[in-house]
Amino acid sequence: MHGVKRSPLVAAVLAVALASAADAQAPTQTADDSATETTPGVDAPVLTEPRGPPPAPPPTAASEATPPAFFERMLSVDQKGRVYEGRARTPVRARDVFERAGRVDLLEQSESLSRRRITLAVLAAVVGAAGVAVGATLIAIAPSPATPTCEADVRYYNDVCVPRYHAYQNTGSAVLVSGVIVASLLATLAWWSNPDVLSRDEMTKLVSTYNARLKKTLAPSGPSSLRLAPWVGPGGGGLAAMLRW
Repeated sequence: MHGVKRSPLVAAVLAVALASAADAQAPTQTADDSATETTPGVDAPVLTEPRGPPPAPPPTAASEATPPAFFERMLSVDQKGRVYEGRARTPVRARDVFERAGRVDLLEQSESLSRRRITLAVLAAVVGAAGVAVGATLIAIAPSPATPTCEADVRYYNDVCVPRYHAYQNTGSAVLVSGVIVASLLATLAWWSNPDVLSRDEMTKLVSTYNARLKKTLAPSGPSSLRLAPWVGPGGGGLAAMLRW
């Protein structure tokens, strides 16, 4: 009879003990889980949200290097405005520079001035030579007053022989001097018809533009490549493609 009365009390004590044991196991299990997540050597998965395709890599020094052939074909200008090519400094005419630079207007202007210079130079040589030849001939063939016919009559000598001689001499001298003067003027015009239509500074600027275009033309183009990169965003994901050449 005494044992039956204690049964409810024992049951209550057992229930309290079981509840305490359950409460004590909860933080222990949490601590164990935390220890498991922070155990060294085990990487926990981390989810990141990419913001788009990866940026293109910057150009390398090899792609920006100057091609060796550029130094053999580049142009340079000296202090007098003369143009040379490459390391060997081969002289280049102005009209050739205009042609390489694609300046058709300057090329046509230079050729026009060149033709004018040649024409004026030829005319100067012809007029000068003709004037000298004709003038010298008139002077040389002037009738001399010291002839028996002229000396036989004083009046004939003074009225005919002397004036005739002076006329040849004066005409020959005038023709010779005129030829020289006209030839000098034509030669001056030929000198002013300079086919180098640009000044040194203008030529330097044109050569710099040509060299920049030449370097760009000779620069090697890198091999093309295709890169694929997956990405994930708030609304989904995809595959980004990047083509480089």
